[in-house]
Amino acid sequence: MSLFDCGDIHQALPGPLARALVGLWVLERYSETDETGTERLPFGSAAEGFLIYTVDGFMSVQLMKPGRPPLGHGAWGQGHGEPYEAIASGYIAYCGQYRVDEPRAEVAHLVVVALTPNLIGQPQRRTVEMANDRLVLSAGYSRPDGGTVGSRLQWRRKAELIPVVSKCKQGDPI
Repeated sequence: MSLFDCGDIHQALPGPLARALVGLWVLERYSETDETGTERLPFGSAAEGFLIYTVDGFMSVQLMKPGRPPLGHGAWGQGHGEPYEAIASGYIAYCGQYRVDEPRAEVAHLVVVALTPNLIGQPQRRTVEMANDRLVLSAGYSRPDGGTVGSRLQWRRKAELIPVVSKCKQGDPI
């Protein structure tokens, strides 16, 4: 069975929740709460990220902790150990298809490509809350020590174009 043998994803998009998800979302807050009610911000208070849902059933998400150290040599694939660990531990990225369960107000991300290989082929189910231009995706998971954690990602719809060039240094090729 292929990851794409999930039925006709296009038939899932006509629902109101599926239609409302389509677009570009900017991360406002990423938090986790453990079973004792203790909340933490895994990527700090200034976490950055984008979430994209397309009308044809594809999604992509990128989250990062600002301030991760740059690779000293500047060439991906030529380093090892600690620099890569610091870079990867502050980053979440995956993409694939998505399906919406309208009655349950849930979305499942059907992961095809991911920074973390064990996400591939594992549906990432999220509870969806929406109000105006805000989106909250929540999920629970088990930690290796047996405890449980609830994650909550708050997003804001991005209506205007992203000023990508503003993050480039003068003289950098685009």
